[in-house]
Amino acid sequence: MPPTRRLPKSARLRDGKLFVELLKGRRKTSGCLELAAGVKPNPDRGARLGVVVGRKNLPRAVDRNTVKRIIREAFRQQRAGLLPRDMLVRLRQRLAGRPRSEWKLEVATAIKFLLEGVKA
Repeated sequence: MPPTRRLPKSARLRDGKLFVELLKGRRKTSGCLELAAGVKPNPDRGARLGVVVGRKNLPRAVDRNTVKRIIREAFRQQRAGLLPRDMLVRLRQRLAGRPRSEWKLEVATAIKFLLEGVKA
């Protein structure tokens, strides 16, 4: 099996207090996603990502995990070129009831657009 390319744990935000702090700041939206980026750079850690996908917007766990996977993969591919800041991406629209292929494309397009705005 080929080695898997994963987002290292050091690049993931897992602290709930930090999520709340990031949501108090400025946010940028694109399509169904919202990005909250920290103001203070953290050059020693690099860019870090947190993802929030609520059950209200996507009731099925498999769909929530798919959205998170799309977001993390886009972040992983662009991480080297991003500013060294903490970022939180949140699903802000209800996607349930729409065709899966449609919202998968919308999520992928939205995250790429949002990450372009955080490039160094």
